[in-house]
Amino acid sequence: MELGDVPLTSIGLIRVVVIIAVAWWVSKLAQGAVTRLAAYRPNFTRAALYTVNRLLHYTLLTIGFLIAVSSIGIDLTKFALFASALGVGVGFGLQTLISNFVAGLVLLFEESLKVTDRKIYSPLTACRPTRWPFSRSSAPARWRTTDG
Repeated sequence: MELGDVPLTSIGLIRVVVIIAVAWWVSKLAQGAVTRLAAYRPNFTRAALYTVNRLLHYTLLTIGFLIAVSSIGIDLTKFALFASALGVGVGFGLQTLISNFVAGLVLLFEESLKVTDRKIYSPLTACRPTRWPFSRSSAPARWRTTDG
């Protein structure tokens, strides 16, 4: 089987999987090292630690992917065509996906949300407010219980 003018062999595909797995493992080791270093820094918040770990993870996996692809003989300059197609895809269909990803990174950098924050009024998670500020009868019908 060939991908363009590069022959794909089973050993080449195994090599790609192994390199990506090693990149994942190195990423987890690096995240653990950053976490241990952050334990010695009292001004390092949990949100900042999570942000640094996520960016480190994405960076190391991207580098691992590029090394894996180049190890089977695919020229990385051919990714320019792929990047331009991805740019068109982002312009049309993937715009909300990319904007949500970037918005999540912005929220992590701003630290306006913490890692442990939850949605309180979600009907899917059945979370209810601990105390309704008005009388019990003025609570929305989905929060009322049979005792009042």
